[in-house]
Amino acid sequence: MGKSPNISSFKENLPQRVNDILSIAHSLEIRTIIVGGATRDFFMGKSDWYRDIDVEIRPKAVISDQQWEKILSKLEQKISIRFGAEFEKLEFEIIRVKHSQNEVELSPARVEKFREGEFGHKNFDAEIRAELSDQMAFKRRDFTFNAIGIEIKEDGSTLLIDPFGGLGDLQKRTIRPCSDDFSKDPVRFLRMIRFAIKENLNYPDECDQLLKRFNLKNLSTYYLLEEATKSKDLVNFFYIFYKLTYDFEIPLPAQIMEVSFLRNIPRATNEKKIDTIDSFGFHMASSLSHISSTHLQVVAKVIGVKVKVLLNLRSYFQHLADLDIDQSKLLLEKIRQKKIEFDEILKEDTFHQLHQLKGVSKSISSYLEKYSSLIPDALLQTHKFWMETMASAKDVEVSLEEATLEASDQVNRKYLKFYCQLRGE
Repeated sequence: MGKSPNISSFKENLPQRVNDILSIAHSLEIRTIIVGGATRDFFMGKSDWYRDIDVEIRPKAVISDQQWEKILSKLEQKISIRFGAEFEKLEFEIIRVKHSQNEVELSPARVEKFREGEFGHKNFDAEIRAELSDQMAFKRRDFTFNAIGIEIKEDGSTLLIDPFGGLGDLQKRTIRPCSDDFSKDPVRFLRMIRFAIKENLNYPDECDQLLKRFNLKNLSTYYLLEEATKSKDLVNFFYIFYKLTYDFEIPLPAQIMEVSFLRNIPRATNEKKIDTIDSFGFHMASSLSHISSTHLQVVAKVIGVKVKVLLNLRSYFQHLADLDIDQSKLLLEKIRQKKIEFDEILKEDTFHQLHQLKGVSKSISSYLEKYSSLIPDALLQTHKFWMETMASAKDVEVSLEEATLEASDQVNRKYLKFYCQLRGE
């Protein structure tokens, strides 16, 4: 990361809608501190840092929790009147204003107390308090670079709030948890991997002890896929995920453990990132075509891809690997030059391989068209040959009379039609 942008430009570049929301809060004597992803991305120099803005709010004066509740109720009323359908009330008294250009959440400062013996994303009790220090309020956040706050004051001035040294960690490209509570939320383990990949960050050795404390037995596939997809590099994500859980002996759900072979999927040969679930499924099927049908069914459930799609993709790549291009070209030449008759073609193994390829490739044609760049080099030549073969084949309709004469049953009629397609009739 290069030189951090000047903090004064933060307020200058806030969208007007955000400033309007902050002004309503200021009218009720509320402090507004923007924290989390917006400030992190701002200091990383990203141009779209203002898309999702999390504003932590606290009373300016020292008041009781009961008085704070009344002020929050007034804030909710004012925001709902001003923004109408864009207003939404969430848990923990969070107010959300959602617009096509950006999303703003106003969150009252709170502490989160994790329940002993529970391991889940919501295994804590939250307490909203009127009087919290910056350090106590930000302690609930996952990483120090997500605990960098910029207070926007009523007069337009700004104040940097960085109780955990997150800006320094960001400049050193280091992932550092805010507290020992880090290991009590399994999703934070996934977020650590996502940030490490997407932002090219590293974590210090002192994190090892926290990693050993994780228990991911209740980890849902929903969060696993969500964070993997956000990383924009699913192959690397699953490799790191399974490596860390193995190295630190972290418990996993049986279903996720059963597909630990996903860590063996190689990178795409052209170094193209696998950044969607569908592209990951395609790349996996092309790289690990030896996977059993049972394992494929489990993978399909874990990554949310239809079993039939994965089975057909695997079958397609297996057929490509088995196909002899030279023999196929010789056979096609005989067919096109009408040097081999239909009854003889049925005895050719290569013809049956080509026919099987046709059936499988038709069902996954959209995948082959969209992700052809991910096909391994070892299979790419065969794939191109097959695509050219089908492109030159003519779509024909074999009459019932002709089919009856040359093919005695329904199976052979399918072969006859394919034979006529290759022959160009």
